[in-house]
Amino acid sequence: MAAHGGSGQQGSDRLALLETAWHGRDVTPEQAAQTARAALKSPDGARADVILAYLDWRAGHYSRSAGRLGRAMPRLERGPGLPDVWLGRALNTLANLHSLLNQPGEAATLFGRQLQLARDLDSAELEASGLHDLGVSQFLVGDAVRAEAHLRRALPLLDGLSDPVGQGIARLNLGILNLRAGQPQVATEQLLRALATVWGGPEAEVARAPELPWLESRLRRSLLEAAEAAGDDRLVAEQETALRRLSTRAPDHLEIALDIALALSSRAGPQATLEQLRPVLDLARRLGQEQHAGLVCAHERLSEACAALGDPGAALDHLRAALALERATHAAEREQQYRTLEVLHHTRVLNDIAEQERQKNSQLLSDLRDLQTLNEHMRRLSLTDGLTGLYNRYHLFLEGERLSARAAPDRPLGVAIIDIDHFKRINDRCGHLPGDEVLRTLARLIRDFAQPGDLAARYGGEEFVLLRPGVSAPAFAADLQALRQAVTGFGWEAVAPGLRVTVSIGVAEACGPHFEAGLGAADQCLYLVKNTGRDAVRFCHSPECPPGPA
Repeated sequence: MAAHGGSGQQGSDRLALLETAWHGRDVTPEQAAQTARAALKSPDGARADVILAYLDWRAGHYSRSAGRLGRAMPRLERGPGLPDVWLGRALNTLANLHSLLNQPGEAATLFGRQLQLARDLDSAELEASGLHDLGVSQFLVGDAVRAEAHLRRALPLLDGLSDPVGQGIARLNLGILNLRAGQPQVATEQLLRALATVWGGPEAEVARAPELPWLESRLRRSLLEAAEAAGDDRLVAEQETALRRLSTRAPDHLEIALDIALALSSRAGPQATLEQLRPVLDLARRLGQEQHAGLVCAHERLSEACAALGDPGAALDHLRAALALERATHAAEREQQYRTLEVLHHTRVLNDIAEQERQKNSQLLSDLRDLQTLNEHMRRLSLTDGLTGLYNRYHLFLEGERLSARAAPDRPLGVAIIDIDHFKRINDRCGHLPGDEVLRTLARLIRDFAQPGDLAARYGGEEFVLLRPGVSAPAFAADLQALRQAVTGFGWEAVAPGLRVTVSIGVAEACGPHFEAGLGAADQCLYLVKNTGRDAVRFCHSPECPPGPA
């Protein structure tokens, strides 16, 4: 272990306090931050910076987290004695930061270095967190097979540690992975075990749940979804009751209130949806958090509810609010990413680390070779949607802005949003597996329709986007009738008996630095199609891109 400064008992006591702060960082983050700040100017300041960097990362302050790691890691790596577990904790935090910045290759390399250090130090904590977080990073880019393998390797290590919260989070992630793989029964078992691991029996649950409402809300929302997919009405009712009870214990926590309201409104009628979600918007206004990114889903669901209740004006207001919030979120995310990458570039915290650590056993060598081959594979996956194989939302905006910048009013970029009509009904009637097959099949039909130079992407949920350079909205809309007819005429009976699928398509144009405006105009067109019967194509002109020749 690296030597830590301070004389005698004082230095040992300070390091013990920092260890306690690290292990309590998720349960009592304010207390952990207070302990770390008190030690910043001490000889253990680098370790204190690692705790604060982790808390900054969790709170979404990415550039600040990167700056702290840039200060701490060289001191931890080059200090007196051998590197210790704190360097591994810093590597883990930096790896997760790169994963959030959509740099899965960099993240995989850093996780590999963490695992190497874990074996050198014989640290079960570092090995467990490295394997778990690598699995989560792989899941985020659609590599479910490797994600599950690493999560399952992490579980026995976590079970051997006195960390019920870590065990619960690992089982939560495994449950979500099983649920997305169409295994609701397996997911239910994992999620119930997660609840039992963190809270124990019913009496322990009542006593400890207020300490971890964020984890309980995520577990119970996932368990509710798994129970619905498995057709377990008793478990559905239990989780709905537990979520309502939880909402009274954390009344002023926006993320928890939003999580619970979205879960409870998923099966509710339109009036009940309004009653569930409107108080969340009131809470956001009261807390001054009206720009919270999660409110996009709330506005979209409220828009659907208002439309179903015959209030198109309110429905349009909520849709506009969702679009404005989504644009603001994208802009903030891009600015945050640029700032963070600039900090990482200037600090260059990984230059020396990459050359120093050496593999010391055959298992680690195998892991590192596997991680190195993953870099390019994960880079490709980071640009594609795991379910449909089309480009994902991130690549859509990246490439869409580039294509729009090259366009002009006389040769605009055609923008089409394609939405499956009544997709929730398909999921409710046929199940999530046939629903997934509908998404994959529509993706194939869009790919077959696309021309060279087009870009097809999954926009989110049941929405897809097709971009075509050099075509006006009227001409693009006319061409897209063929796609609409191909969807209507497809043999959906092979997916589920009696299944019929149609799509609504909104078309607009983009040019110059106004890609999001073109996308927004297409979205408005799509809304008009859905409110005038669906199964149609309609075009609009974006005000930022005056109409050119058809």
